[in-house]
Amino acid sequence: MSRPAVRLLLADEQPLLRTGFRTMLGAEHGLTVVGEAGDGVQAVELTRRLLPDVVVFDLALPRLDGVGLVRAVVSTGLPVRLLALAADLPSALSSSTASSSTASSAARSSAGRSSAPSSAVAASSAVAASSAGPSSAVAASSAGAVDEPGIAALRAGAHGLLAKDAPSADLAAAIRALAAGQSVLAPVALHRLLSGPPVEPDPGELPRDYAGLTDREREVLLLVGRGRSNAEIAAELGVGETTVKTHVGRVLTKLGLRDRVAAVVLAYEHGLIPRG
Repeated sequence: MSRPAVRLLLADEQPLLRTGFRTMLGAEHGLTVVGEAGDGVQAVELTRRLLPDVVVFDLALPRLDGVGLVRAVVSTGLPVRLLALAADLPSALSSSTASSSTASSAARSSAGRSSAPSSAVAASSAVAASSAGPSSAVAASSAGAVDEPGIAALRAGAHGLLAKDAPSADLAAAIRALAAGQSVLAPVALHRLLSGPPVEPDPGELPRDYAGLTDREREVLLLVGRGRSNAEIAAELGVGETTVKTHVGRVLTKLGLRDRVAAVVLAYEHGLIPRG
């Protein structure tokens, strides 16, 4: 039995770009565009009415920008995945085409809790696509920057961030990853976190339950923040991947994090991992 097509809502101010996205994504097997919006307010209204699986939106929308869109959709509690597109992300750095070796490796290193969204964090030229749990392969790019709205959208609850001019195959792969419950982060966004001014750890600003993490769970959080896959964490700590899966799930649950992307942002922005 074939899977139902992933239903998409496109949100961009420019009609020609929406037409291009519709044509490009409509040609992809298993993807169907069910609506278009020219501004953030319309996008929120159509999301409520059409209930798409994934909303693909430009961060620079009029009337209500991308960050506002994310907050509005998240507040509805609808099971909709949100993929932000940033015009100022260098596509060469945010490319996320999945290679068969990367995908199979990620599938072997799945980890996390079944009740939480999975996460795949994109690195270099590959998107780590795990079919079960928040497996990740993260690498810091050596150049580039991401505008604050991209990071703000992730904080607000967006599940993915890519360059607006990413290749069609990359965009389609990211959409499928989000629809499968994963998350995608352009490596340049991770670089933005890595290369910012040093942040001194401040326990007072961390989630209240951070103090409740065990020493091993804190180790796992730091390794997730550094972009280690489940298999790499298991090898580094000398434990099995199933054990890593359990630890990751507990970290996300205790800290109230939606996925592994949120864990990466938390680790860097609170100074748990040195920048630079």
